[in-house]
Amino acid sequence: MMKLTFTAGLILALTGCGGGLGSISAMPFDTSQPIRTAGAATPDMTNRFTPDTQIVMLGDSITAGGDWQEYFPAARITNRGISGDSTDDILERMDGVLSDGPEVTYLMVGINDVYNGASSDEIYANYVQIVDILQAAGSDVVLNSTLECSASACGAEKLATVRALNERLVALAAARGFDYIDMNAEFSGPSGLLAENTFDGVHMNGQAYMRWVGLIGDHMSSVGLRS
Repeated sequence: MMKLTFTAGLILALTGCGGGLGSISAMPFDTSQPIRTAGAATPDMTNRFTPDTQIVMLGDSITAGGDWQEYFPAARITNRGISGDSTDDILERMDGVLSDGPEVTYLMVGINDVYNGASSDEIYANYVQIVDILQAAGSDVVLNSTLECSASACGAEKLATVRALNERLVALAAARGFDYIDMNAEFSGPSGLLAENTFDGVHMNGQAYMRWVGLIGDHMSSVGLRS
């Protein structure tokens, strides 16, 4: 796959045409409230995934909060986001991910590792294992940068760890030919996640969330995925 980097300049107009996003007329949840995980993967929901999955959304609560099949009805998407998951947790459930047989996997994870005290090197090593497993199974991989926390919420040390991890992920994408969606070019500033894009300094609010959906839609359109 040709490596592409997606930033704010490529976002589809959410109320316009293209990428199947024009049908979205409202936020999926109250923008003042935490992202919910209803409809997302949990360990006891083994029979609630999309048949003949084309795309897997893999990650933690930020991924889990999205009703991806509703956003992109022409694609066949399984949401494998689980609230609280770290890269260690994802490695433990890769058999389930592979059972979906995804053609493409969108991956964003890492912030829970940071909060658990893992170093950027430790998180990166797990990332490499995850993408190795996905590639060996024949899935294309799209890396989303790990969303920065705000320095006021998580502290300078955790923010620095996220940024160090993302530097490694950019290099990984370049080395492997993965597409890379730069979340932080859109949502963060010098002090991390911008207040206008978050309700708690870690998770995106609804308005920012839908801008991320726009970035995903841009990518799907660019590589010919139905959305």
